[in-house]
Amino acid sequence: LMLKGNYSDHGGVYRRGDFVLSDESICHSPAMGADEDCLCLVAQEGSILPTTWLGKLLQPFARI
Repeated sequence: LMLKGNYSDHGGVYRRGDFVLSDESICHSPAMGADEDCLCLVAQEGSILPTTWLGKLLQPFARI
């Protein structure tokens, strides 16, 4: 749920008040809009699967 600002990803641009629902088939790569800070409420089920070497390196320490 977008509370403030905006971000974009594979599905388009999301702004304040938008609700976004994705499943495990989506490789989520959000990019925050440049015009203001972004604040959103996020809930997840299961683990995050990092795709970059840095994400894979940090995953055991972050417990994500």
